Amino acid sequence: MNVGHLSYLFFLVLLILLDLIPLNESQRRARGRRTNRRRSRITRCRPTTADIYGPYYRPSFPKLHRLCSPDASRYRQHALIVSGYVYERNCRTPIPRARLEIWQADRRGKYEGAARCRGYVQTNNNGYYRFLTVHPGKYQVSYAEAQRVAQMYNRPMGHRWRPAHIHFKVNGRRGHKSLVSQMYFAGDAHLGRNDTCIVCNSEYSDLVVRPKRSCRRNGCVSYVNFNIVLERGNGLNLG
Repeated sequence: MNVGHLSYLFFLVLLILLDLIPLNESQRRARGRRTNRRRSRITRCRPTTADIYGPYYRPSFPKLHRLCSPDASRYRQHALIVSGYVYERNCRTPIPRARLEIWQADRRGKYEGAARCRGYVQTNNNGYYRFLTVHPGKYQVSYAEAQRVAQMYNRPMGHRWRPAHIHFKVNGRRGHKSLVSQMYFAGDAHLGRNDTCIVCNSEYSDLVVRPKRSCRRNGCVSYVNFNIVLERGNGLNLG
């Protein structure tokens, strides 16, 4: 059995343990505090901010629960578990069997030829989804492209880097619009005004997650929670 298979088995076991390990008392109290905070946020909850498709969207996606899978060596230090719920506009009712199309750059910041870094998952009957991937790399756009966009929107050309991000397209159900958006990472130096994509929404806090990291003997994994709230209506909510 090679190193790639061992890494894959390690993270499969980790996914199972995340559901099976019982909480101790301090963890139960922390979860209770988080639940109370979530309840307090419901009153000011809004539909998730839309964002652009970007140039690398493709309409055909395989069903995958593990993205960038041939990039096995990257999983030892850069594995990322993304999970969350898809909610109706009231921010309380989960949407079951919603399809989420996901695409991202690989660890090198490459889309073209990326090792299966695109796929789709579906929420379960409780509106919950989860997938395993690697932390996406950042990439720099060409000078000509950055200049073209700046001239198009009559704004000065700033940084040429895009922050690390993962693209989502959620197909709307039960009277709710579909949504195209992106998930970003807290602490990235190229969020907001430093994002070369002038029309992207990396400054919006509801799109920015803060990973938590856990390490074991065979490697490390980060995990983030990214809940999505859909807007009522028909059609597509696009940034």
